[in-house]
Amino acid sequence: MAKKSTTNEAADFDTKKLLKDLSSDGLEATFLSDEAISNVGEYINTGNYALNAIISGSVHGGVPVGRVTGFAGPSGVGKTLIMLKCIRNAQKMGYLPVYFDSENALDTESARRIGCDVNKIMHVTAVTIEDTQSQIANVLQKVIDANKKIDEYNKGVEEADQKPHQKVMIIIDSLGNLLSKKELTNSLDGNVAADMGLRAKVMGTLLRVVTNLSAVAKAPVLFSNHTYESMEMYPSLVKKQSGGAKVIYLASVLLQMT
Repeated sequence: MAKKSTTNEAADFDTKKLLKDLSSDGLEATFLSDEAISNVGEYINTGNYALNAIISGSVHGGVPVGRVTGFAGPSGVGKTLIMLKCIRNAQKMGYLPVYFDSENALDTESARRIGCDVNKIMHVTAVTIEDTQSQIANVLQKVIDANKKIDEYNKGVEEADQKPHQKVMIIIDSLGNLLSKKELTNSLDGNVAADMGLRAKVMGTLLRVVTNLSAVAKAPVLFSNHTYESMEMYPSLVKKQSGGAKVIYLASVLLQMT
């Protein structure tokens, strides 16, 4: 009788081919020990050691790159101020800030006083959630495509001649002031009824799209949002936010400021 083979079929399993097959379907596939998009490789200093520690666990950390960080609180609490300090420090690290402004909150003098290079901040007027989502997705996808080409180029050249990756930072100030297209259309038509359910839905879509693309593009995303008192019987230290529950659950880091 022929001897039964004791070959371990698992040993013949081609993991490199599996990774290639997964990547060919448009997925970002790699081993976790490698440059997986779930790993945070860099942090943006907030300009405050205590805040850095609260966000990242280290006074030398700060806002995580490739993640969505939200600053929530009432008007005048300092949300834009902290984000400007993050912009200043991100610029020193080679990031290009793209600032989506729904409140006309950013002015040249304020940014310059903080130490930002105002000649290297892209300012975009943001009105609707849907248009903002499309514009941010377009920016991040361009960065992803450009960096893939850079990676291919760098494979064939010596380290001294390699091109650096494109680095962008996305800021949304603020989520709370963005309108849904339906709200805008209703307003232009003289219809004052607001569809809060639809607004929360499209806001959730915006954050889901940004969460994935920012991780692949290795881009820090910062947003500010309004808070308000709930109508519940007992007051709570944790305030409600504009835009629905997904704003709370989809952000990687969310700070409530008072």
